Amino acid sequence: MNNNYNYDLELQKALRLSEQSFKKEKQLREEAKKLEQEMKAKQEAKWTEEKSYGMMLQLMKWQPLFTNRGVGSGLQNLGNSCFMNATLQCLAYSPAFAQLLCQSNHSSQCKSNKFCALCEMERVIPQMLMGKQIVKPRNLFKNLPKVHDLLTPGCQEDAHEFIQALLDKIEWAYDDQQKPKRRKDPQNPIRKLFTGATKTCIQCARCRQKSITEEPFCCISLEVDDNVGLGEALGIFTQDELMRGEDKYFCNNCNRKCVAHKKLTLSAIPPILILHFKRFCVEFQASHHKQGTTKKLADHVEFPQTLDFKQLKHLIFEEDQQTQLIDPEYELYGVLVHSGPQLGYGHYYALIKSPQGQWYRMNDMEVIPVSIKHVLREQGYIVFYRRKTDNLMKNQLQKINDEQKEDINNNANINHENNNIKVNTDLLTHDYFTNNCNQPQDMVLVDDMNKMNHLLNGFQDKHQYVQVPPIATRP
Repeated sequence: MNNNYNYDLELQKALRLSEQSFKKEKQLREEAKKLEQEMKAKQEAKWTEEKSYGMMLQLMKWQPLFTNRGVGSGLQNLGNSCFMNATLQCLAYSPAFAQLLCQSNHSSQCKSNKFCALCEMERVIPQMLMGKQIVKPRNLFKNLPKVHDLLTPGCQEDAHEFIQALLDKIEWAYDDQQKPKRRKDPQNPIRKLFTGATKTCIQCARCRQKSITEEPFCCISLEVDDNVGLGEALGIFTQDELMRGEDKYFCNNCNRKCVAHKKLTLSAIPPILILHFKRFCVEFQASHHKQGTTKKLADHVEFPQTLDFKQLKHLIFEEDQQTQLIDPEYELYGVLVHSGPQLGYGHYYALIKSPQGQWYRMNDMEVIPVSIKHVLREQGYIVFYRRKTDNLMKNQLQKINDEQKEDINNNANINHENNNIKVNTDLLTHDYFTNNCNQPQDMVLVDDMNKMNHLLNGFQDKHQYVQVPPIATRP
């Protein structure tokens, strides 16, 4: 043995290795804990999403509580409130929306001391569906300015503007339940039911490069004209547009303004599809007149009892067709009608399909049964469709369940491996110094590298964690 062997130097080296090993182990445990927390949060989000889809599947069809009761009651006209009454009737006979509000999940925990549109709807909708007396929605009526600042009680307002503002308020109320407030709830039921998406594709005519943007919608407004049907109106909505002249498209690839082709298509069709016919336009008597008059297009727009998107698949973005055509058929369940010559004059009423399948005309307090032939002859202003099947939701629910099982298995494996990471703290021996400490090693100390390597597969910097000699002393 070499008598000049410097044990102090080797001891310092071993202690340094042990200290580095301890720091690496601590860092590794923190990384593993963080990964575990992320997986737990992801798992909880999946459980919430699963619960949300499960609830939606139950609500998409009328439950016996409603199918056994018959049609609900009418609404009192509180003074030019027919636009509000007709809108409420159409929403009340949207099965998923109405049954969701009847559960009163929000109002039971809402802490707002101000007017809450969702709380008010959770009070009014059950009265409309399950009561037999005329409903007087006074609180909603007097708080119209809080639904939208342009709405005034006592004035004849536009039902299209009202329904969009009301759904926005209800959607925001669900988001307000999140912490922090105003954070979008990914499982917001209003967004899941009413929000779809369109995709706009702009292709440069010079370099052929495409730019695709997606925009959400809750109601599609359609141009109408003489004897135009709903399918044709949707075709006009998605027709190609040539961008030229002053409307040329600035192409980033060409770094200049170019002629381009613009195409709008449907990307995601919501379970409840609301379609608005643009019946009102402003006409000017002469070019020098600054104030025009509102004109109504009184032509009949044909809308079918069943809207089949298999026959309209050219309206859907090509890459989204397979998913959106899983449930291609939508059935008509509500028609909001405006009768009268102008927007500010006239009357609104609704035609709805009851939970029993019978159609009724809901004209303020008046509730009269009508035939489907009568409904299809009406001068619709807004039409309401809902999916006939729920296969897409079932597929999404099954996908969530499969992902959950995989996440649970992965999490269990990581917990098992994390619990088996140890640092060997046995004392250094003379043989260890003699046989190992002369070797240039700077490694992490673990006692089972097979387990360590398996655990480290999830970390990008796993090359930093390598094997160290089997015996060391923790500083």
